[in-house]
Amino acid sequence: LNSPNFPPVPQPDKHYRDPLTGRGPLSVRAELLRSDGTPVDGHTWKFYNNWPNRVEVTEYNIGRRTLRAVPDLAALPESKILRRYQMPYVRGLMQNVAVRGQMTETDLVAPADGKHTLELRTQSGHATLFFDQNQNNGFDEDEVLVRDSPNDESGQKADVTLRQDERYRIRIDHSTGLPRPVLLLFITGPDGKRTEISQYLQLPNKNP
Repeated sequence: LNSPNFPPVPQPDKHYRDPLTGRGPLSVRAELLRSDGTPVDGHTWKFYNNWPNRVEVTEYNIGRRTLRAVPDLAALPESKILRRYQMPYVRGLMQNVAVRGQMTETDLVAPADGKHTLELRTQSGHATLFFDQNQNNGFDEDEVLVRDSPNDESGQKADVTLRQDERYRIRIDHSTGLPRPVLLLFITGPDGKRTEISQYLQLPNKNP
């Protein structure tokens, strides 16, 4: 999911001219064509979905080289902002054509009471993980759980104590790199089960 280009499906399942509908979350890999048969956006097979957005992303111009020490992206001036958008999950850049600063903001809705382990993984870049443990809508110095993660996808872990159904703000500052700006976040609950965190995320509530 980190590239805008996908090889074609050898034998497409179906051709649709009418709206495609389905019950619940739906994801398809499809080629969107104009009436003359040319692909929309100039490239072919892509993923389309109706998944709910769970994170807000702001991309920044941070220069042409990947920075080993991740800058505080929230402190950069407005002039450095390239774009803002929402996504249904925590991921690195979808179109990895240049080095970028990628700030991801989201709220974790705690799935259970007790100690949880967060695990951050990056590749071809570095990231800093902030977690609002005291729920004061800011990030204290001791709420920086991971700083300048390595670019080898080794899991960087930190423990947090949660109260079920409470919201906790998460921010990830990601200094991306080429060719694979991987950014993944996992959570392990008191039951010992590890899973990718996105199912427990909601768009940040900035007016609590």
